[in-house]
Amino acid sequence: MIPRSSVLPNNLDLFFMSVSSATFSSMSTIDMELFSNSQFIVIIFLMLLGGEVFLSMIVLCFSTSRFRNAYKTKGRAESPNPSSGNDLNLEMVIVKKVFELERSQNEHETESDQAQVLKYNSLKFLLAIVGSYITVFHLFGVASVLAYMSVVTTAREALEKKGINMLLYAVFMVVSSFGSCGFTPNNENMLLFRKNSGLLLIIMPHILLGNTLYAPSLRFLISILGKFAKRSKLEYLMNTDVKEIGCCCSLLWSGTYQG
Repeated sequence: MIPRSSVLPNNLDLFFMSVSSATFSSMSTIDMELFSNSQFIVIIFLMLLGGEVFLSMIVLCFSTSRFRNAYKTKGRAESPNPSSGNDLNLEMVIVKKVFELERSQNEHETESDQAQVLKYNSLKFLLAIVGSYITVFHLFGVASVLAYMSVVTTAREALEKKGINMLLYAVFMVVSSFGSCGFTPNNENMLLFRKNSGLLLIIMPHILLGNTLYAPSLRFLISILGKFAKRSKLEYLMNTDVKEIGCCCSLLWSGTYQG
């Protein structure tokens, strides 16, 4: 990693900045412009990894994985003489079981099985929504910042004078604002662009969508997408108690972990 300055930050400063980036304390012991482009990329990754929205997606991944493992266990128990080395056949048994439980109207099917399948499919549906939420707003934000920088000369020249790559700046700012971190690649923070109201208007929605408006926005998206998905999934996500669904949905509905 080649720094921008001959002044090299010590290891404690780098460690402190890593912790600050991942936890959004927004505390810095060194000037941001001392970091190289490679170090900025590492900071972007840490900010993304520690973001509330991204963390909720990770929790959802673990929840769906736990259900999948439960079906694997059930599939092994119900599969006649399964071969220990035949993972493909086991996977087919699992998938078949899931679809059978979801679609079957057999009178012998238990309500417990139906409820578990509904919960599993609802969590997968929610995981897809959260993943799309993160991807769409990040891509839209980066494209908006780049478009603004391309059109507004003063904003572009401010970055060029500091030797900051425009694409790197756009990605860094969107990830930082969406995760409510507060870091910027330049030393002056947003003071450098205090006269560029358009850039501020682009950044502000991402601050809200990644924090205060996350839960309301997610509920709104679910209500809209529910018109095109199975009604049962929508009703389950919107009406089920968060304690029954799990900590992942407590985070999604309230914006904070419960329990």
